[in-house]
Amino acid sequence: MLMVVASFVIGYEASAQGVTTAAMNGLVNDDSGEVLPGANVVAVHEPSGTRYAAITNIEGRYFLANLRVGGPYTLRISYVGYEEVVIQGLTLSLGQNLTRNITMRSGIDLDAIEILGKVDATFNSDRTGAATNINEEALNNLPTISRSLNDFTRLTPQSNGTSFGGRDNRFNNYTIDGNIYNNNFGLGTSQFLGGNPISLDVVEEVQVNLAPYDVRQGGFTGANVNAITKAGTNVWKGSAYTYFRNEQMTGNRIGETRLNVNDAFTSIRGLTVGGPIIKDKLFFFAGYEKETADAPGDQRLASRPGLPPDGLIVSRVPFEQANFVRTRIRELYGYDPGAFENVPFENGAERLNVRLDYNINTNHKLMFRYNRFSSDRTVSVNGNSIRGLPATERFGNTNRFGIEALTFANANYLTGSDVNSYVAELNSVFGGKFSNNLNVGFTSSFDGRRVPGGQQPFPMIEIMEPDASGNLLYYMSLGDELFTVGNELQNDIINISNNLTYFGTKHTITAGFNFEYMTFGNGFN
Repeated sequence: MLMVVASFVIGYEASAQGVTTAAMNGLVNDDSGEVLPGANVVAVHEPSGTRYAAITNIEGRYFLANLRVGGPYTLRISYVGYEEVVIQGLTLSLGQNLTRNITMRSGIDLDAIEILGKVDATFNSDRTGAATNINEEALNNLPTISRSLNDFTRLTPQSNGTSFGGRDNRFNNYTIDGNIYNNNFGLGTSQFLGGNPISLDVVEEVQVNLAPYDVRQGGFTGANVNAITKAGTNVWKGSAYTYFRNEQMTGNRIGETRLNVNDAFTSIRGLTVGGPIIKDKLFFFAGYEKETADAPGDQRLASRPGLPPDGLIVSRVPFEQANFVRTRIRELYGYDPGAFENVPFENGAERLNVRLDYNINTNHKLMFRYNRFSSDRTVSVNGNSIRGLPATERFGNTNRFGIEALTFANANYLTGSDVNSYVAELNSVFGGKFSNNLNVGFTSSFDGRRVPGGQQPFPMIEIMEPDASGNLLYYMSLGDELFTVGNELQNDIINISNNLTYFGTKHTITAGFNFEYMTFGNGFN
């Protein structure tokens, strides 16, 4: 009897969000120590020509909010009767609030301006808790095997890549461009939606926050893993890349035992392109990546003359018996159970990221990003599917269960993910006292299982064999995995956040809201 249970859960909650920008602040005074209210402060992001402007307040302080991450920046400070101060080569990290205090000198008979200062990037009053920043240079130069963000988040001293401070990865919060990318339903081994939904070549910077006291970050007890994607500049740039790995890079010995290493490969090809659509105004960046892999899956072999069961790779099932079962099933039912020896597991993924940045004017900047991720992965048959006997009759010898029997290839299953994500962000400055960040995102994720080869569903069949004591032992299995056919999971997420910041004479106040609305549709057979 087949039972189908479908459940739908709809909910909303106040949750976490991610920071996508940086900031600058400082005090402007003259060489006698008097503050200079009304000084003009302009920061220019040189690669894109994006301008940010502010005026010092009555206490001589300036605040530049919602700045693009990276650089270099050129900072200019001007005041009537004083020599203009120019600072070049400033670079901003994700979430950083850089302090630059400026001393200006009278412009009368001045031959040179010398600015002395020291800022500790690790310990300063603008730092909001324990955080690790991994910039583009680190992403490009550090080694990675899986090309996943998890290879870099382990740079955090308190982490092994997915666990932070000993917490389970389900307690982490993942955001890309301020949009939540969590595996909310909890299926799979990764809390990151889709496992690895974004190419490293489109990531600008990653920040890991463990215990921030920034009001904009919360809703987690592990870590907040916050990534932003690359944006276009005034210079057209592109890249093409390929990565390849095969079985020649895989070990073939365990102690003195030599293993049979089958053909396998992983191939990744991709390209990126970015540049100006309108110089200093509108920018474009896109990246596409395709991954294919063929890895050894089930390496068991049927026994035959000269190849007896060995308890390691060769099963107790004779080749002629396994071949007879496959032939007769195909003749009687038109169903191909698949190969029964050296079954490879195929994996594939596609990643697309498109981003537009629009400088509306000096005070308003708009960003839109679209991300698509799709993947297919072969998964071994669930062990419960081939233990269909009462508990009192199940054998306990896992070696005989796992090695001495055979499973036909199409008893395994394919699992696929399709993720589409949209996010828009508007950063605004109002006068010299207010800044606002509005981020709206929608992510749709679909996970489904299906039988291999596009065949019609076919019953799971177990062939058992009695031992000398009459106990039934698993011998062969074929047909569809019992927990697979028709399984689907749909997860839609709407995330809206808005933060308004007020820059007072002595205090900076941030207030806002974060709204997350999730829907789930789960079908399970």
